[in-house]
Amino acid sequence: MVALYIYIDGIAKRIELFEDEKISVTSSVQDIADVSKAKTDFTQSFTIPASTTNNEIFKHWYESSIDGGFDHRVKYNGYIEIDTRTFREGAFALNDVKYKNGMLDAYSIVFYGKAKNIKDILKEDKLANLDFSSLNHSYTSTEVISRITTSTGNVSYPLFANDRIYDYNTGGSNDITINAGSIKWNSLFPAIPLSFILDKIADTYDLNFTGAFLDYPQFNKLWMLFKNTETLQVKTTPLKVNFTSKNPALTNTEVNLTTDEIGFDIVNGSSNRLLRIQIVPTSGSIPYDVLIYKNGVLFNSFTNQLGTTLNAFFNGIINTQNRNDKYTIEVQSNVPMTFTSNLYYNIAFLSSFIASGTSQTTTANINIGSYAPDLKLIDLITGLIKMFNLVIIPQDETTYELIPLELYYNDGRYNDISANVISDEIDLKKTSMYKNINFKYQKSENILNTKFDELFLSTRNFSYGDLAYEQIDSLESSTFSVELPFENAMYERKTNSNFQTITFKKNDLSNYLPKPLLMYDNGVQGVTPNIRIDLLTGGHQHIVQYRRFSNDYSNGTILTLNWGEEISTWFLSSVSNGLYKRHYENYLGNIFNIKSRLVIVKCYFNPVELIDIKLNDRIIIRDKKYTINKMTTDLTSGETTLELITDYRSGEVPIGNRFSFEPFYQVDNTEQTIEVLLLKNVSPVISLQASFFGWIDYVAADYYNDTTIRVDIEANTSGVERIGYITGKWQDETGTINDIEIPIIQNA
Repeated sequence: MVALYIYIDGIAKRIELFEDEKISVTSSVQDIADVSKAKTDFTQSFTIPASTTNNEIFKHWYESSIDGGFDHRVKYNGYIEIDTRTFREGAFALNDVKYKNGMLDAYSIVFYGKAKNIKDILKEDKLANLDFSSLNHSYTSTEVISRITTSTGNVSYPLFANDRIYDYNTGGSNDITINAGSIKWNSLFPAIPLSFILDKIADTYDLNFTGAFLDYPQFNKLWMLFKNTETLQVKTTPLKVNFTSKNPALTNTEVNLTTDEIGFDIVNGSSNRLLRIQIVPTSGSIPYDVLIYKNGVLFNSFTNQLGTTLNAFFNGIINTQNRNDKYTIEVQSNVPMTFTSNLYYNIAFLSSFIASGTSQTTTANINIGSYAPDLKLIDLITGLIKMFNLVIIPQDETTYELIPLELYYNDGRYNDISANVISDEIDLKKTSMYKNINFKYQKSENILNTKFDELFLSTRNFSYGDLAYEQIDSLESSTFSVELPFENAMYERKTNSNFQTITFKKNDLSNYLPKPLLMYDNGVQGVTPNIRIDLLTGGHQHIVQYRRFSNDYSNGTILTLNWGEEISTWFLSSVSNGLYKRHYENYLGNIFNIKSRLVIVKCYFNPVELIDIKLNDRIIIRDKKYTINKMTTDLTSGETTLELITDYRSGEVPIGNRFSFEPFYQVDNTEQTIEVLLLKNVSPVISLQASFFGWIDYVAADYYNDTTIRVDIEANTSGVERIGYITGKWQDETGTINDIEIPIIQNA
């Protein structure tokens, strides 16, 4: 028996059903006709009687004059039961009511699965709506340089050229290895980890994102550049001018040395007053602003001042309207600045009385969030789903597991439903094919991207980092396209050096603002000769290393953010392990396999089977394997229509390779420690054995979850390449215990 429950005022109330009502629930991992869309589950609307019970639940919605009625504008949490077992949790919404023969007859309601709530929660909010204040820090050259040269912390400053060109060891005016071409420390934009942003979204909207994928290097090494203007402009925190002495003729009401307020006192008459503030900085080259506040509200400002300045901020007659006004003065500068101050207080035509301020220094705290790219949060989440071909599995109302599609299927069990199939209700169709397939980023205005297109676009038909394919002889006409909201600017590694950067210049060498940019953190990279960065106090600091960011990353295997195979600008070799190969090739390859069919089959399931079946089950029907694309179930009868895709996937998964993140790890000949991600998948445990190779060491233990282990590798002084293995036991989907080997290849 099927039962529907809706929460009204926190109480679960059972909705009455028509005896012959057919309740059809559809669940879908992803629709073949649009494999790039976010995955969710849903149901069609269904009809319930306008009974006394239902009228009470929906508060007689048909009568609009009732106050405090049922709100059709929102969804109400609820769940569906089959024989007292919870089948689905989600939310109900009211569509309409129906009249029959002039009498109220029925309500039309719809049930939504939980996964769709993310878009409802995030709405149109952008990155700038998040609170990044915990990342704010003192903005000095010393602090910025420390974040350039170390590999810790959640804020770094990539050495990207934002307003000029960086040359390396050329001897010219742009050579960053000499003082004349040193990098301006305050021209660099911040970057933060993508994982921090996802955590901040979760904290802000009371969500919880889980899944081993979040620990994979392809995600947790990703950072986002925080850049929303062409050039960086940071102001120091406004500093109130502190008066420490004054002419005795000035009363406490006119200049208060405790509160630093400036006012008027009729003791000195109600005649004209002229108030001027003089700022005397120790440096004449630092721009600063003088901010005048009247009664706590900004009243006037003198901006972009240089050197010693004298500005009048009041000149008038004292009267009953202004005699109680209080003024305070603040100073802010582009960089920290030391200054003294003098207030010239003229009463009528008498000589000026002076109040003087002590030596003060402005301090800067950079507001990281103010540089967030113009990007909606839902577009960021959707972009990640598309980039890594993820499914979102709701665990409860606020918890969502993120899993790459191939690993999602790989985690599924084999489920033989041959006995459930209605043999005369099977349809075979061809899977959806496309004439064109496109994977692309937002178009970049970068000079190197533009030059690349000028050279190669006409022959390969897609831009740098993108991927496109046209099946010339296809009978289809449609296009399958995945487009990310990010830019993939081309990096450049300077000739004969270990310095890599991006130059944010257009083809005409004017500056440009990139679209949101993701990049991999590759840790600190040594450089010779040293890079020079100017200092706030004058002079230059020589740095021997910098935190290198790029669109590829290596931990034995090179990961790249390019969709297809490109020449790595760092490794200077072709890298084929792109986003398409790792996250789409296996899935699309199965759909486009000449043997693939779309199979539509009708089955009967009992209540226990209905609740037990999962969308990632690897279905077996008469010894043939399938994956579920869509499942539509009549909950009242158990009749289910399955839309299946024949499964010709290889046993090896390009993301997880069954039991390890990489099929092998190739390292150089130095002593080092690498991280190896073990994937449990269908096995209840991965049991690692002690190393059989003296130059490889790791902790031999039983691991019951996806786990990253540290592997110590000794230096290879043999002069020849050598290979060793991480060994252990792993159980496959049939229950067979297998010996596993994860190769480690060390160069000579």
